[in-house]
Amino acid sequence: MNGQRAALSTVLDELEFHRAVGVEARLARAIEVERDALADKAPDLQMRARLVEADMRLRTGQATEAAHLATEVNRWASEHGQASLLARSHLILSSIFESVGDPASSLDHALRGLELLDDDTPVRTRGIFLIRLADALAVGGSLGAARERYREAEQLFVTIGDVERQVSVLNNLAYAEYEGGDPRRAWDAAEGMRRLAETDGLDLAPPLLDTLARAYIGIGDDERAKVALESALEIMARLGDVEADTPAEIMLTLAELHCRGGQLDAAQATLERCRLVSTERSLGSTDVDILRVQAEIQAAAGHFAEAYETYRAFHTESMKLSSARREASARTRQALFETAEARHEAQRFWRQARTDALTGLPNRRFVDEEMPRVMNDVVGGTAVVVAIVDADHFKRVNDTLSHGVGDRVICELAKVLQAALPVDPLLTGERASFVARLGGEEFLVALPGLDPVPATEILMGMRAAVASHEWGPLIGRLSLTVSIGATVALLGDSQSTILARADRNLYVAKAAGRNRVVADERPARPPEAAPSLAPAVAGAAR
Repeated sequence: MNGQRAALSTVLDELEFHRAVGVEARLARAIEVERDALADKAPDLQMRARLVEADMRLRTGQATEAAHLATEVNRWASEHGQASLLARSHLILSSIFESVGDPASSLDHALRGLELLDDDTPVRTRGIFLIRLADALAVGGSLGAARERYREAEQLFVTIGDVERQVSVLNNLAYAEYEGGDPRRAWDAAEGMRRLAETDGLDLAPPLLDTLARAYIGIGDDERAKVALESALEIMARLGDVEADTPAEIMLTLAELHCRGGQLDAAQATLERCRLVSTERSLGSTDVDILRVQAEIQAAAGHFAEAYETYRAFHTESMKLSSARREASARTRQALFETAEARHEAQRFWRQARTDALTGLPNRRFVDEEMPRVMNDVVGGTAVVVAIVDADHFKRVNDTLSHGVGDRVICELAKVLQAALPVDPLLTGERASFVARLGGEEFLVALPGLDPVPATEILMGMRAAVASHEWGPLIGRLSLTVSIGATVALLGDSQSTILARADRNLYVAKAAGRNRVVADERPARPPEAAPSLAPAVAGAAR
């Protein structure tokens, strides 16, 4: 049983890795694996196979069927705590929503999938999720943000030496730039893709050659575009198709290029080949586009009456196609609305993964994900103060009493710190302040949207609240105070630099006698003194 399970898992790994190659064969194999997993009573593998099936059905134009399968897997993964499968289901759902023209939901699912990844996620997998997020951003019109995500993904693949995935990133970037109306950027990315593949000895797959051709068309280099498209057709003739409509789309573009270059016989011949493929595969949308290109060829040959009648037929069929697409989109959306319950469960798992089990505060993982967003506020001109809070002489509590008591003290300390945060939304800006547990008796406080003086006053109040809290019921005659190292985020800061500066100030606070606030290496001062107008203020012990 274990051997069979391992074999099925290996097959699924391969099916999930090269998602855009040999779609029909992968669809058939996924259905076989699902049957085998069901027979072996391995529901997790069965659902993985079902998700591959959903992915392949989407790539063959069966969006509604794909939606039903993906939502079922999403719900099952939520109910059974299968975080990695849940993440992957969001990846596929993001693609489905993009295909039915809902960029907002596509972006939502792309983000949810990425958020579900953990520290053990392989670098290659994280890069794939970043590509999906970038694609969703590009379709939604956020091309600048998309470029950043494409570059992040590219760097991840560079670190592991995955040239094939680097090429994929550049392909998607080039296509996004082309669709976004920036032909020069599209060409730069496409040329980078071509050079990288050539240097590494990789052959560009037909879809990538199609992207390259589009980039050449964008800069007016029709001849090189023709070469790329003809190469794509030759490869498909030898090795088979990638997706059902790929050869027809490439032939259609090639026919247009021949027509534009005055090669009308070649254009007509290519269009006839395209018509045969479209008829064999029932590619309704391609049939409509064929009428448009046919009208262009007839007009270029001077047959204006025929061109007019063909164009009228194109217009009629185009209206019918638009109506059919709206109906299909509505059916798919209805299937996708069924994800509401699963989405609720996904949110629960997301919160659990980012919550400290002992205190209920956000944990280190939350900090690692949230701090880069907080730091982005600095670029926009928002003040951000970050502090590290550490319990003084906490080892005495564990050594004198017990670690169980120490845990209860940590929980109580978390409540005191949390209670000292500002509650007025006018004081916290667009992103809320938060306290998170970094580990042991160490906490992080982030105060975005607050200038240094009011932020320091809050930290001093936090220190005073801990010092004056009634700790007797928990630790008897022992006392508990905290030292706080704080700093103001600067342009150019990263998470590591700002935390290092706050940690350095915490060390100064400890060395100066503990139970105080120190910011930006300013000298400590007693809590009785009035707050300074300096951007960094230090509070001393009582």
